[in-house]
Amino acid sequence: MKVLYLAKDLNPRQGWGRYSVELIEGLRELGVEALTCTPAGPSQGELPLLGPTRWKLQDIFQARADAQKLASLRLGVGAIHALDETTAQTGSKLAAILGLPFVLTLHGTYAVAPIRGLKGLLLRRAFRSADLVLANSEYTLKQSEEAMGARYTNAQVVPLGVGQELIDPVPRPLAARSRTILSVGSVKPRKGMLVNVLAFADLLRWVPDAKLVIAGSISETDSYVIRLRNEISKRGLEGKVRLLGEVTEDVLEELYRSSRVFCMPALREYDHFEGFGLVHLEASAKGLPTIGSREGGNLGAIQDGCTGFVVDPRNRADIAQAMHCTLTDDDLWARMSSAGVAWAKRMNWRDTAERTFEAYGKLGVGILPHRR
Repeated sequence: MKVLYLAKDLNPRQGWGRYSVELIEGLRELGVEALTCTPAGPSQGELPLLGPTRWKLQDIFQARADAQKLASLRLGVGAIHALDETTAQTGSKLAAILGLPFVLTLHGTYAVAPIRGLKGLLLRRAFRSADLVLANSEYTLKQSEEAMGARYTNAQVVPLGVGQELIDPVPRPLAARSRTILSVGSVKPRKGMLVNVLAFADLLRWVPDAKLVIAGSISETDSYVIRLRNEISKRGLEGKVRLLGEVTEDVLEELYRSSRVFCMPALREYDHFEGFGLVHLEASAKGLPTIGSREGGNLGAIQDGCTGFVVDPRNRADIAQAMHCTLTDDDLWARMSSAGVAWAKRMNWRDTAERTFEAYGKLGVGILPHRR
């Protein structure tokens, strides 16, 4: 049976895009005939493009127009799956027009922030119309239900995965790694880069040869970036902290292989939060113990005390202590490194696809194909 997938993006280098591409590929291997539609560009989707998705009033009319356009194509699909929150309104309207089950995936911030208050009324209605809600973590599901003011009728947590090609079969040994803490992500408040730097400054009292490297998109005119650079300068950390900006895949690979610890103590800023923390799982795949935040869905990506530590992101001492342990305790590092690689092997995209495939069975309308 066919399923129509609506996605904001199908670029595997972007978070939503990576999820969409990996999930669809896995479901196709399980026998689902997948059609895709995205506003990101005609080369990415197989169907006419969706309109813009900004949750403004005009987008309500755009969603209706998109739904009517897709319905007119007589696609013969058995279900509609909106792979992210931005396509929820179109998916909901299209499913209603065609009388088909509607599946919605929730990822994090956008499962909460846009549905608040009067402005979020119509989007809440679209979310509520879903016959099946899939969330990337227990945290995302709970926060979305609190914002909705009610529990979803049919919801299931389906964690994200990591590409098995990313797993380092023979991680570089500890002796060949420097005392470098790596952080990968955009330099913005909810990624916790400032508290990361402040905790690192505290760490230097005990581990003076440590270094911190931050790789990810950065805007030099942004007030948060300016504040971050000022803190680095004020504390004399210019030779200790490096802000690399965006890097190539080859450079990132070498950073993972040469660093000793991964740390991103993400913060919840109002309704903005990390829904899963996939980057921690990717670091585990490279053999790095990871340090993540309790504020968000990181417990789905980190096994606390086993593959890394889950810390209070607003407690610098807590973060610095986790940094200290993983940098200086060789036996602990070896255990966490080995456990992290094993964890990444278990948390793969194939598993995400299989859980999604099985969740489709809850719809009870015979959309599942025979397994190949």
